[in-house]
Amino acid sequence: MAGWMLRPVPHSEQKPAGAPSGAAPAGTRAAKAGNPPAVRPDAVPSAQTDAASGLEQRLAKLEATVAQMQAALDGVSIEKASADRLALFTAEEGYLKADEYFEAGKFAIAGEGYLAFLQKYPTHPDSRDIMKKARDAFWRAGYKDKSLWVQDEMMKAFPGHQAEDIMEQAKLEKEAGRLDKAIEHAAEAAALANSSSQSR
Repeated sequence: MAGWMLRPVPHSEQKPAGAPSGAAPAGTRAAKAGNPPAVRPDAVPSAQTDAASGLEQRLAKLEATVAQMQAALDGVSIEKASADRLALFTAEEGYLKADEYFEAGKFAIAGEGYLAFLQKYPTHPDSRDIMKKARDAFWRAGYKDKSLWVQDEMMKAFPGHQAEDIMEQAKLEKEAGRLDKAIEHAAEAAALANSSSQSR
């Protein structure tokens, strides 16, 4: 027929001589030949990840064990230190050891040291002064109730200093915010001081 021409086959559509019609690409043929398909890295947990997880668990157990042992040792150390200090405070001049703690700023320990000494030597000639030190130590440590308790015990033990001690108690109560008690004891101290001066 006039004007009709055979369309040339593009290069990409040309097949090698002898190649069967519909032959699969080379990659597909390789897969069919028995080669396994590629596996995605996230499809199966790696051995390295499992090993790291196991190591973390062992480290956590080890840290817990060490912490328990340290806590036990700390308890023993504290008990031993307390026993050693008690032996020092109850020695013949144990109040001097309490003075060292006071000067070092360890006021609560110093206060306990003074009381331990006084319990062992209640008739010591300096017991009143040592009680004052205990009172001041507890006050500076922030144990105001215990400080006031020591003051009260000192007043009972040394009634001859009643006017002076009651006034001191009033000052402590004022600083502690116990204004009602402070006013009451200040008035009592003033009355005792007037009575004492008139009897002379």
